[in-house]
Amino acid sequence: MRKSKHLLAALACVLALGTESIAQEQVRKLEFEAGLGYSLAMTKEEHYGSLSALLELRYNLRHSPWDVGIHYENSVAPLESVDYEALYDTRPGFIPTGTIDEDIHYILPVADYNFHRGERLSYFIGGGLGMSICRIEYNTRGSFSLMPRAGVEFFNHLRLTLSYKYNSRGIYHYLGLSIGGILGGGKKRV
Repeated sequence: MRKSKHLLAALACVLALGTESIAQEQVRKLEFEAGLGYSLAMTKEEHYGSLSALLELRYNLRHSPWDVGIHYENSVAPLESVDYEALYDTRPGFIPTGTIDEDIHYILPVADYNFHRGERLSYFIGGGLGMSICRIEYNTRGSFSLMPRAGVEFFNHLRLTLSYKYNSRGIYHYLGLSIGGILGGGKKRV
């Protein structure tokens, strides 16, 4: 465990210190992404399709392939064969009628390492670490969330992202694919 922490710290230092020498196109500082996605909501026994909407504001670090930002996403997944008594322990005997959904909101600070940023086709790998707020009917709870992700950006204005969102207290974990339109970013005009 200790060796892996030291190895990750050393890798982060090499990437951070070596970024000056990596040729990167100069891009605008701020970019905003709005998008839609489809996720596979997963537990050990169940898998459901889930739709999501996302917003993200990113700041491109100068002379560096890194960007940092804040990610907001809302996903909704149906609950069918869930132990309702466990979910509604504050209201014993209550059996919900109709379709019940897990409505989850993510608020995550994010960072991405970009390859060929500013080019027509660029790749990125990164992730976020923050919180999620899960609501099922009248039961709301917050939890720790982790989101590793990778993707590709086309023409500086269209982003395709594959992500996995782990929730420490949620019913589901989400494997998702999203597409987003970007305002800002792109090559800086000289």
